[in-house]
Amino acid sequence: MEIKGNLSGVRKTCLAEIEALAELEPSGRSFMSEDLCTAMLRFTHQYNRELAVYLDARGKVIAASLGDFATVQIADFGNINHKIRCIHTHPKGAAILSEADITAARSKNFAAMACLAVSAEGGFWGASLLLHGEDDALYFNKIDALCVYEMPVIRNYVYFENERDNKALLISLSEGRSAAAVKNSLEELASLAETAGIEVLNSYMQNAQKPIAATYIGSGKVDELRMEAQLLGAGMLIFDDEISPTQMHNLELMTGLRIIDRTMLILDIFASRARSNEGKLQVELAQLKYLFPRLLGRGTQLSRLGGGIGTRGPGETKLETDRRKIRIRISELEERLEKVENARSVQRSKRERNAVPTVALVGYTNAGKTTLLNALSGEESFSADLLFATLDTLTRRIEPENGQAYLLSDTVGFIRRLPHHLIAAFRATLNELRYADVLLHVMDASSPEAEEQAAAVEAVLKDLDLEDKPVIPVFNKCDRSIDELSPFFNQYPDAVYISALTHQGFDELTAVIERAINKEQGKKKLSVLLPYDKAAEAAMIYANAEVLSCSYEADGTAMLFIADKQFIERLKRQGIECKEED
Repeated sequence: MEIKGNLSGVRKTCLAEIEALAELEPSGRSFMSEDLCTAMLRFTHQYNRELAVYLDARGKVIAASLGDFATVQIADFGNINHKIRCIHTHPKGAAILSEADITAARSKNFAAMACLAVSAEGGFWGASLLLHGEDDALYFNKIDALCVYEMPVIRNYVYFENERDNKALLISLSEGRSAAAVKNSLEELASLAETAGIEVLNSYMQNAQKPIAATYIGSGKVDELRMEAQLLGAGMLIFDDEISPTQMHNLELMTGLRIIDRTMLILDIFASRARSNEGKLQVELAQLKYLFPRLLGRGTQLSRLGGGIGTRGPGETKLETDRRKIRIRISELEERLEKVENARSVQRSKRERNAVPTVALVGYTNAGKTTLLNALSGEESFSADLLFATLDTLTRRIEPENGQAYLLSDTVGFIRRLPHHLIAAFRATLNELRYADVLLHVMDASSPEAEEQAAAVEAVLKDLDLEDKPVIPVFNKCDRSIDELSPFFNQYPDAVYISALTHQGFDELTAVIERAINKEQGKKKLSVLLPYDKAAEAAMIYANAEVLSCSYEADGTAMLFIADKQFIERLKRQGIECKEED
């Protein structure tokens, strides 16, 4: 009998014990014999190494593979794979097939794949059995139940559907942060995962000042997560930070699980949410720049980019493996986005010529920016209680009653540790903030993390060199009592408190926006009563100012208008007395 694996340094007595397995009586139509099961349990407990044996259609052991305490290399039997049953052990592990086990069963087309979990005392803990063409694994907690299970007739091969693919464990390093801060970050990561369609089974924190170079987390925590994933049925680990290509590769080898980091998760959400051509270009560029260092040297493994969490977007357009072609694609996207930026510049110049002020909405994702845009404009753009529900820039003309008209732009929501790939790719979109006259910083007053979220937005604005731009703090979702809102009063004395759903506080918001625009542009709201013999002066006001209202009174023409400094000085020189309005 052939014994595969790393056999260097293995004692002859150990190899003899493995060879003796071939002498055991075949199991017939049962899955495996009790003698074989007992021998494998005893061997694994004694040597603390994984052991895989391969049975033919009659149940006879024809080969074996010897591994280490955590893994074993599964053999390939070519054209007869569909007749082979693979049985391997998990030393002190869970009685659940791992992601690597499922992948081996898929790729090698085995008749069955099974694992025997060995307890710390060397006894039988349990077993999982996945049959050819079946979707779900069977679980056994008794040896005799497993050993008398009859093998079905082999059917046409069907890929194994692993229900664990979209189940995940979350992990975060403390890195000097408080336990509360890490908990909040993990809760946000869980929301991101759920937004991407992933079921979160559990979250974990490791106390460490800095990441481990090779694996980001310690080897002990890696083993713990591998065991937990097997026990809970998770198919992936999601890290609450961006991890390096080397760390990702090492973790995949050590755990047999799919490894996702925070950046990949956000990019995946963006890929699924982008609707406009511009948004799709921006997301693809961000994904390519993120994936590029992670693709080099993978060769044929690039085929795994075909679909699934963390692989949407460029993977669906047959991402090239050649570095030069990837760089060319990145250059093409950057050129196309440059054209988008040029088109936006033309639009902005038209606005400036028409003297239309611009207000831009900024804020943490899901703070209610799009809902506010809809409420102020009276239109219905897509909004939902989701992270990153809106990616594409929306601009609407707002015409308040007896107020100055302006353009209101909604931009992509921010988040803690927003990936720099996204900031770079969304340059054209975020430049709308640079050219806006005023920013409305929308905050979620109902969130217990409102202050931390506000700090994250302010950090992104600083990265974009926008910290000196006029900002109006706006607390949305103010359906709470004054006592609950009181912590914000001292920190944001000039804030406006509104509800985008009920329109509470909109009058005050409109007035504050108008004052901010006028201040930024050096304009003031004025009123004047012109005698009827001053028709020329009235025409001059119409020609040089924005008239908000005009009525004809007994003593003359009453006008309410907005004018800049130069025109106000001109009125004064002509002896026209105006009254400044709030």
